[in-house]
Amino acid sequence: MSFTSPKSSTLTAPLSEIIRFAGFTLRCTIPAETVAQGVSHQVTTFTLSDFSRTFVPAGAAVNVIGSDHSWGSHHFVLGDSVIGGTFYGAFPDLVVGGNQDTDTGTGARGRWIPSSSVDEYASTLALWYGLSSTELTTVFPNIGSFMTNNLGFMMPS
Repeated sequence: MSFTSPKSSTLTAPLSEIIRFAGFTLRCTIPAETVAQGVSHQVTTFTLSDFSRTFVPAGAAVNVIGSDHSWGSHHFVLGDSVIGGTFYGAFPDLVVGGNQDTDTGTGARGRWIPSSSVDEYASTLALWYGLSSTELTTVFPNIGSFMTNNLGFMMPS
């Protein structure tokens, strides 16, 4: 099984199979092993990126269709110390050219600013990992620009 780009000729499994494999690994293999080792409350698996794409593709011809850089994306956090069962942040209205789209006019392509910053998300995890609140601004110098330094999705350690 290969995890290269779908455009690559080295892709040997369909995307649906890769997603099933990743889902099984995240849902079964990792939790079972951490329980067996007695560390499940100390292990957290998460995704992290501040990268996204515009909602409306650029170009029209097959060889030039793509999307431009944007902000925000969906992430997940897994582990016994995660306070799950809810979403954190607000989902955008997805109205291209609407009042939440930072693009305007006839060229609007759907760029929404996330309601929760990657700094808030990462600092929540860093605090759980043991970073002290006094070290927070050293690691996340922009954290003071946001509503909180802890989104509340981790149980106190």
